[in-house]
Amino acid sequence: MIRVFFLEPTNQVQVRLRRYHGDGSPCAAAGRHYCNAETVIHAAAPAAAWVEEYRSEAFNRTCFRTLSDQLAKDDPRWPTHCDKCGAALSAEATSQVWADELHTGAPDGVLYTIRDAPVGAIWNAFWFDNIPAFTGPDGIALMVRTPGGDWMVDSGASNCTRPGDLTHKCWIRHGDPRDPQGLKSGQPLHVDKSGNTCSAGAGSIACGSYHGFLHNGALT
Repeated sequence: MIRVFFLEPTNQVQVRLRRYHGDGSPCAAAGRHYCNAETVIHAAAPAAAWVEEYRSEAFNRTCFRTLSDQLAKDDPRWPTHCDKCGAALSAEATSQVWADELHTGAPDGVLYTIRDAPVGAIWNAFWFDNIPAFTGPDGIALMVRTPGGDWMVDSGASNCTRPGDLTHKCWIRHGDPRDPQGLKSGQPLHVDKSGNTCSAGAGSIACGSYHGFLHNGALT
């Protein structure tokens, strides 16, 4: 049993530098078609120094982008060799600056980025909050990190018997995700088939090698 916990964004980011070859040259050590190198230059930095807010007309919402021009192309902190095979990256390698938002809420008190969050973490995938197919009645697009991968609770199941019907949910969640243990409300986060749902499954999730339930605030 793994108790779930809700990740809340902070005003801090982890800043990392990435360089990679996008020419399709394979990296046998990594089992992929490119060499890649990443390094963290700030474990925690003020978000305002690395991220700016802007209005996206394409998405009709507020978005954020990294202020990558803060780092010179000849900064010695840029990684120079592939993380896996050790091959040198050429001057033509693509360079990127990533400022990943840090989150609070983990039981160990550590601030985590979404990509590094441990099993049991749950969060609001806010970039889906204006898409009814991916959000619950509270407007939260709930994501859960299971032992087998990430589960989007408010999305459709692969074996949904009512595909295209946005009046139902394949999984019905109860309780406030922001209070997953029910310490304030008395109702732990619980996912089942009790509500307007389809005939797919019994409320469990098969995600990678994991098959289980989110019952009473815990992955079982």
